[in-house]
Amino acid sequence: MTEQGENASLPLLTVTRKPPVPNIPGDGLVKYDELVKLLSCIQCGNPVSGNASNPLFQCRKGHVHCQTCKKKLSACKSCKQTFLQPEASVLIEKILNLVSIKCRHKGCSDFLFLDKKLGHENFCPMRLLNCRNTDKGCDGVFTAKEMSRHHKTCKYSTPLRPQKEGD
Repeated sequence: MTEQGENASLPLLTVTRKPPVPNIPGDGLVKYDELVKLLSCIQCGNPVSGNASNPLFQCRKGHVHCQTCKKKLSACKSCKQTFLQPEASVLIEKILNLVSIKCRHKGCSDFLFLDKKLGHENFCPMRLLNCRNTDKGCDGVFTAKEMSRHHKTCKYSTPLRPQKEGD
C-alpha cells in the first residue's frame, strides 16, 4: 500500500483557530497599561471609580484625581490648573468595571475587577502589616503571609501561658 493509500482511510480534520480572548493584560488587543493609567489618579496611581460615592476630580486639562488626593491639593500637581466640579462619571465607572486591575501589593500577581479589588487588597496575603508588638518596641513590617512566622520568633512576643486544669 502506498503512503497515500494509508492516509486515505484517516478522516480529514479541519483545524479552526478561534480569535484570542482578551482576558490577559498586555495581550496586544488593548493598550492595557495606558488604559489603566488613564483611569487612575495621577497623584497616587489608584484607579478612580467615578461613581457618586467616590467622584473623580479633573483639572481643566483633564488630569484625573481621586477624592483623597484632591483633598490635599488646591490645583493639579501636574499642570497647576484648577479643578472642575466633581462629577460622577457613568462612562468611567462602566469602563472600570470591564477592566481587571493588578493588586497594589508588591508580590501579589492577582488581577481583579474594581468591585472585588478593595476587598481583596484588605485581606491580601502580600499586604504589609506592622508587628502587633510595636507598643513593646518591635518595628518589624511583614507581609500578612509572613506575620505568623514572625510572631513565633519576635523577641517582644509574650509567650502564651499554659492553661491550668479547670480553667
